[in-house]
Amino acid sequence: MNILILSPEPPYPPVSGGRLRVFNVMKELARNNNVFLITFVDKEEELKYRPELLDYCKDVALLSRNHTVFTKINSRLQALLNKKKTIMLSRFYSPVFQQKINEFMAKYDIDIVQLEHSYIDVYEIPVYTGRKPAKVLVQHNLEYKLIEQQAGARWPGTSLRRKIEGYIDLDRFKEFEINAMKRAGLCVMMSNDDRNQLAEVVPEVLSKTIVVPNGVDVEYFQYYSGPRDECTLVFSGFMGHFPNEDGILWFFHKVFPYIKKQYPRIKVFVVGRGPSKRIRNLENKYSQVTVTGFVDDVREYLNRGTVFICPLRMGSGTRLKILEAMSAGIPVVTTSIGCEGLQVEDGQHLLIADSEEGFATKVNQLLEDGSFRTKLSKTARSLVEDRYSWPSIVAEYEKELQQLVKG
Repeated sequence: MNILILSPEPPYPPVSGGRLRVFNVMKELARNNNVFLITFVDKEEELKYRPELLDYCKDVALLSRNHTVFTKINSRLQALLNKKKTIMLSRFYSPVFQQKINEFMAKYDIDIVQLEHSYIDVYEIPVYTGRKPAKVLVQHNLEYKLIEQQAGARWPGTSLRRKIEGYIDLDRFKEFEINAMKRAGLCVMMSNDDRNQLAEVVPEVLSKTIVVPNGVDVEYFQYYSGPRDECTLVFSGFMGHFPNEDGILWFFHKVFPYIKKQYPRIKVFVVGRGPSKRIRNLENKYSQVTVTGFVDDVREYLNRGTVFICPLRMGSGTRLKILEAMSAGIPVVTTSIGCEGLQVEDGQHLLIADSEEGFATKVNQLLEDGSFRTKLSKTARSLVEDRYSWPSIVAEYEKELQQLVKG
């Protein structure tokens, strides 16, 4: 099959959850198929990774989104003045991107166009060969749910701008996203939880919706049984993603004081590119905190830490960060939303708590009990080996694509 992937960000280097998923699916599909990629890049330095992408793709187009302060302000003004526009879609529409789609569709006999995220459906897919390609919509999140959570966030760490943008976009983007799912030949969700939510808003697409869960490279994230730093917490993720920022700010404002009271020598590493000023300021407020920004290899921190924290309060899909931690052998404390969609059990594969004191209690429990940490981490590793390896996940997905092409 000839598969064209349209992505809002380059899958290489795979330094965030969304990139990791696209990269691993792309890599596995490329074993038996011809894969083509069109993607935005936000930084000029990302252009240098084209050779790595060509290891898996027959052709690659890396396009600058050219977002300036003016274009950002203009997109918000347009959304305020025109009820048919949304801030979200304006961020990802580019005439150059559309032109490149047209070129690839004219040049290559594409069987499947795979859209990464619903907002990429803002583009038209032209037909040149007389045979319309199948459209696959990969829903990393139910985006309207994220906007809804953003608009309704009720604590001081949430900026007024984000709330206002959420209120402006919510109904408009929800309508767009529902129609995008209706237009697709196949919808892909990250978990059964996400798929079940569709029954409430767009039940007619359930018959063409499948679950392709996130996975982990168990060879890359090998189980580490060596020495670890004492009393060290680790969080990893793209800090430019609002749910990650919100979760970390909530953790430090509400949860961390309980932990620090019992473990005054506690250390916390917040690992991941794109930390905002508010996240950076945590280093000034707490001497125990290190905000690393981008790192070449997150395994260094996963192998150092005593406990991995994932204090998410919003979002959908499944968290690759949790799968990576479980694969690497660092025990996890998360919220119900943090592990939503994963086939895990509280107390067997990880620990779950949603309240401030409850989350702190679970972290302290693991800091206190080394044998429990080992037991939890080994059970978690077995789970990811059995259910979440990328080759087996993508092999099943490839069968679905073959059926879609056959009609």
